[in-house]
Amino acid sequence: MDVLLYIVEIVIGVGFIIFVHELGHFIACKIIGAKVRKFYLGFAPSITLGKKKFPLRLFKFTHNDTEYGIGLIPLGGFVDIEGSDPTQKLKGNPDEFLSKPPGKRALVFAAGSIMNAISAFVLFAIAFSIGVSMTSPIAGSVEPGSPAWRAGMKAGDLILSVDGTPVEEFQEFWTNVAFLPEGVPTKIEVLRDGERLSFEIVPRKDPLGRGMSIGISNITNIIEDVIKDSPAAKESIGAGWRLVKVEYNDALLGIRSEREIRAPDEFQVLLRDRCRGGDELVLHLKKEENGETRVVKLTAATNPASKSIYRLGIIAPEAMLVSAVSCTAGDEFPLKEKDRLLSANGVELYSTAQLEKLCIENTEIELLIKRDDAQANIRVDAKKFWRWVYESVIFETPTDNPRLDQPICGYVLPNSPAQRAGLEIGDRIVSFGGIEVKRFSQLAQLVTENGAKETEIVFEKPTGEKRRAKITPIPANVAFVGLAFGPIRFTQRTDIFSAISLGLKRTYLWGMRVFLVVRSLFAKTVSPKHLSGPVGIFSVSYIVARYGIGTLLYFLALISINLAIVNLFPIPILDGGHLLFLGIEKIKGSPLSVKAQMAAQLASLVFLIALVIFVTYHDVARLWTTY
Repeated sequence: MDVLLYIVEIVIGVGFIIFVHELGHFIACKIIGAKVRKFYLGFAPSITLGKKKFPLRLFKFTHNDTEYGIGLIPLGGFVDIEGSDPTQKLKGNPDEFLSKPPGKRALVFAAGSIMNAISAFVLFAIAFSIGVSMTSPIAGSVEPGSPAWRAGMKAGDLILSVDGTPVEEFQEFWTNVAFLPEGVPTKIEVLRDGERLSFEIVPRKDPLGRGMSIGISNITNIIEDVIKDSPAAKESIGAGWRLVKVEYNDALLGIRSEREIRAPDEFQVLLRDRCRGGDELVLHLKKEENGETRVVKLTAATNPASKSIYRLGIIAPEAMLVSAVSCTAGDEFPLKEKDRLLSANGVELYSTAQLEKLCIENTEIELLIKRDDAQANIRVDAKKFWRWVYESVIFETPTDNPRLDQPICGYVLPNSPAQRAGLEIGDRIVSFGGIEVKRFSQLAQLVTENGAKETEIVFEKPTGEKRRAKITPIPANVAFVGLAFGPIRFTQRTDIFSAISLGLKRTYLWGMRVFLVVRSLFAKTVSPKHLSGPVGIFSVSYIVARYGIGTLLYFLALISINLAIVNLFPIPILDGGHLLFLGIEKIKGSPLSVKAQMAAQLASLVFLIALVIFVTYHDVARLWTTY
């Protein structure tokens, strides 16, 4: 029933915005003295049954030569103006639209957008007086290697301003950053543990073409939803809890471990790489509003997608070359970018997993590093060094350097098929199932294709000695808990006078952003595939409607201000195109020829149809990948 209510709200809301636009044209016609033949709320097409036509309308009446009515299709409205068709010969009546001077006709064309701008302001004001669900401007997670990560921002930072402009909610922050000029440093101010911090960050182009980005997501470690019949659901874990710590069996290290969770991606990586279906996990939860805590023991299920993937229990080698270091490491951190870790306590290093195990097993470690063309020994506190590496260092990966895709054991998991077969760190895989192995990625594919069948593996020790062994791959058995995380939300509600002020501010703010989108499209920092059409607007409206009528009105106000501005673009089939024709008429002293107007409008119509098809395709593609 709620779904039907949301759909009705959306249809009525969008229809209202279109009707207001047509109302603007109607009022302007009355002001300039142009005759309006028909003015309808909704559309009223006719159905032909036999020789009779039945208009789809509730009612109609005529007043002062204008037919008023309400159509049964609630998708806006329409206004039929006398003498507005340039292909029809004028009758010579003074109330015909085309008989009016250019200035008065311009008022009619502009009036629709003016009314949409006014309605946007009114909708914003009403929305804030009711209450609008907003997303807090909190860094839920910071992408490793991103500009924000390099500058030292952390998950949990409360974003206060961008280049001195205060930020009230995450969408505002995101759009401020998205439309920044490329390559220009920007100042981001945050609040962390009660302390105001400032970072100078150079944005990068968003990999998905959504403008500029600094690598921050608003998805926090707050649980937003729990998947039905999942391990979390069986333990009655509900939305609103913050996941702060996890105790688990670490399959990578072969020990019982625990980890603080600061961002949701940390938990997802932990489940993927270190936990297995059937393991006992202990989740430490906390409610932010009252400090209530809860400790939940559960047995992880197996992620269905991992059941068809098989593994030997070895990890690909890494170059151990420092690719990036975050400012959070501080001046005391001994490594720099481009340093290569050669060994720890005399053991040659092949992977970060191997380095982590050495750090856990030792109090101190002695590192041999290569910096430029020289080598140096560094002795560090093992636990402190690993914390540095975990939080503040990115090593070069096979994606960065294809030469690293070698069939070498970068690490061997405890109690894995590889360990039982006698493989050790540094061993090179020569063949699997009689097939020569040349790349690690090839080995992974061969193992999955082989499935759970016992087969022969040939490997070569670092000494050059070749060995053969029987090995049986096992399913990946990735752990699944059933938690979905989301942003921190708050409701912004004000008194009517403050709501009016906020309405004016938001109307101006979002109006300016329409122009910024256009600028960014031409600058190629925003991809056209991120524009939305009817399908995208409807799907977002449906999501927004679930947060209450105030939030839906806020979104409708955004649509209204977008319609107001876009409709004034100088595209002949839009009101802005008609204003362009009037400008030409004013300059040359006579209207543009009907033939030229029709040709321009036909070309514009083809362009807009192509644009609608383009954005609808990407809207549907986004929905397909989302659901």
